[in-house]
Amino acid sequence: MDKKLIEALVHLDKVTKEKRLHLEDSKDIPYGVQQEYSFLDEKGKINIYYSANKDRISFTVSSKSEAMKKRLNEVIIKQQTMSFPPQITDLHCWKSWVGSDESGKGDYFGPLVVTAFYCRYEDIIPLREMGVKDSKELKDSQIDIIAKKVMARYPNNYQQIVLVPSKYNELYGRFKESKKNLNHLLAWAHSKVISTLVRKFNPEGIFVDRFTKQNLVEYYLASEKCDNYDIIQAHQGERDVAVAAASILARYKFSAGIEHYSKLYGVKLPKGGGAQTITAGKEFVKKCGEEKLNEVAKLHFKNSILINNSKE
Repeated sequence: MDKKLIEALVHLDKVTKEKRLHLEDSKDIPYGVQQEYSFLDEKGKINIYYSANKDRISFTVSSKSEAMKKRLNEVIIKQQTMSFPPQITDLHCWKSWVGSDESGKGDYFGPLVVTAFYCRYEDIIPLREMGVKDSKELKDSQIDIIAKKVMARYPNNYQQIVLVPSKYNELYGRFKESKKNLNHLLAWAHSKVISTLVRKFNPEGIFVDRFTKQNLVEYYLASEKCDNYDIIQAHQGERDVAVAAASILARYKFSAGIEHYSKLYGVKLPKGGGAQTITAGKEFVKKCGEEKLNEVAKLHFKNSILINNSKE
């Protein structure tokens, strides 16, 4: 067995005992070892792999219990004291990377916010301890608290583009004239925030929460001369801590924009794109005029037609 793999197993034994996990079984698997653990009446497995070519240890976890999966992932995160970075999930093994996500894409009112966050392996635990995870699992009040903590600790690690509705509508129109769609606009914005951090930190990789099947992000990153990096695009990208941090910061800024426009125009503007936005839109047009809708809403949504065709 490779020395690095033995070191990983010794360290894992220490951490699992701290987490009160009982080792039930251990067996060799291709390129590594599988450890089976139990906690109370729950069981789960950790696979430890060693790549001699990359000189890296990586881990994957499995369990029928979500609580057990969480406990096992906490064990893996503890491995950060090792000299080589283990893989927290099956996503990647980078020591440093940039993650990006957006907020407001499906919301009729408010800005579109695209955010990128630079993360190092040693930042994983502090970010998780702050509560960084998929923003969709968090309430607005929690996002407010977590985002402020992240911005305070990592003031230079993130980059944002905030497209206020009027600017968004202008850019959307330009892209449409060039026979391009919203995904092109998103890819362009992602490439801008990512490239800024890439030039600043020179990370090992880039992780984008996937929003299209096309390779548009790579296309626009190439125009920024930032395409010579490992790039991952995946659905549910918030599993990655850097993407999750970007998601939270984007949502925080988007929520602030909604609140700003609501106070500025004296009309409560809801999030989302459902029936409540039609009601709010009618109220807004009645109070502020149809021409002002450009200042608070994404006009290409069908909501605009419903609002303007059913004025009371």
